[in-house]
Amino acid sequence: PSTTQLAPPDAPGEPLRVSGTVYLADGVTPASDTRLEIWQTDAEGRYSRADTYAFRTQLKTDEAGRYHFNTIKAGHFQVDCEFLPAHIHYKVTYGNWRPLLASLYFEGDPYLKGALLVTPRLIKPLERRVGPEGPSLETIFDIILPGPLSGER
Repeated sequence: PSTTQLAPPDAPGEPLRVSGTVYLADGVTPASDTRLEIWQTDAEGRYSRADTYAFRTQLKTDEAGRYHFNTIKAGHFQVDCEFLPAHIHYKVTYGNWRPLLASLYFEGDPYLKGALLVTPRLIKPLERRVGPEGPSLETIFDIILPGPLSGER
């Protein structure tokens, strides 16, 4: 499916909806049937054990390259005495193209300053919404694939 629930339904934290489109290397052509592996921490910054599969999912883009998922806003992960900015990991695989590893970061995070490998295009604003389910956050994270390993798809 092109949509899924990443966080368990009873997970505490701010509800978050992430949507986007995956494009081929030209940045224009949608990449349908692209596999996305997505994982994140819980609201306290802890990764789940691999055997629980909480806060981890796999999905594929639709015919227009679109995807979306519902989760909660990830917490800040601590490494030694340092905190990393809240983020969601992606592994994106399209046919025989090079897999892409990327992370989505959130605008305004206090730990973004000085974080390694965080570029402006990976940082997205969070919009506050109020719907029938109550308040939530939303963001759009479009992805451009790096290109094929050899030949065409």
